[in-house]
This record gives sequence, C-alpha cells and structure tokens, in this order.
Amino acid sequence: MIRAHTPGCGRCAGLASLVTPSLMHFEKSRIPRGTSIVNLGLIYDISISEDGFVIVEMTTTTRFCPASGFLTEAAKIRLGALEQVSKAQVRLVYNPPWSPDMAELFSF
Repeated sequence: MIRAHTPGCGRCAGLASLVTPSLMHFEKSRIPRGTSIVNLGLIYDISISEDGFVIVEMTTTTRFCPASGFLTEAAKIRLGALEQVSKAQVRLVYNPPWSPDMAELFSF
C-alpha cells in the first residue's frame, strides 16, 4: 500500500490524485504490458510539499535489478511532466525488501 503524505492544502490533494496515475505506465520498459510499478507494489511512499516538490520512495524486485536506473529515471521524467510538479525526486529504498505478495493481482 502506498503511503501518501501531503499537507492539508487543496493544491497538494489535487496533485496527489495525479501522481500515482502518472506512474502507471512506462514506454519501452521491461514491465509486462498491463502491469505497472504501482500495481507491482514497487512504490512505497509519496510525499508532496505545498510548492509542488514530489518525493517518491520506490524499490525494485531485487537489490541489483538491471532496470533500476531506467525505472527511477522514467518515474522522475513522468512526475516532472506534470504541470503542477515543481521538482521531482525518486529514491530507491530496500526496506522492507520487496516480495511477490506486495503486488496487486489483476485479471485482464
């Protein structure tokens, strides 16, 4: 489950509703079609400040995942494309370690 921290302002709440959907799909990624870093349970935390600074803490399925750089850069680019985001930072964290039970299973 993603924890989202935002101050009690309307602007932040509006931005919070855009952040998660912006992370749903990356072009040319190794993630299978129909799934995302969000429903794989890779996003651990989202913090949004009043001035539009967004910090995302995410993980990868393994500590030395070869797609780590791609995934963090793609997330940063997607967040930065949102008009309301003044700055985006993506941090890789490995605590707690990711496990398959963190993923949301979908029927397609």
